Amino acid sequence: FRDLRPWIKLEGFNIFNNQNLVGHNVQVTPRAGGPVDATGLPLEYTRGASFGRPTSNASFPRSSLNFAGQNLYARTFLLSFGVRF
Repeated sequence: FRDLRPWIKLEGFNIFNNQNLVGHNVQVTPRAGGPVDATGLPLEYTRGASFGRPTSNASFPRSSLNFAGQNLYARTFLLSFGVRF
């Protein structure tokens, strides 16, 4: 019984219900004929039509998975406890 160690684990996902974008489209195209640096790489770019827009549901904060394996985008608290030996 000396080797038994109880443990508790508390996880909180999206506690403040923050739905800000965490990933987005970053497509850019170098401007032809624009200035270049010493190695020949372009310094000016043109943003794509979808630049800054979400690409999928994964572009928003993930909280946890439900029992069916689908993402939950809400406040989620998980509590686990057990005994290690």
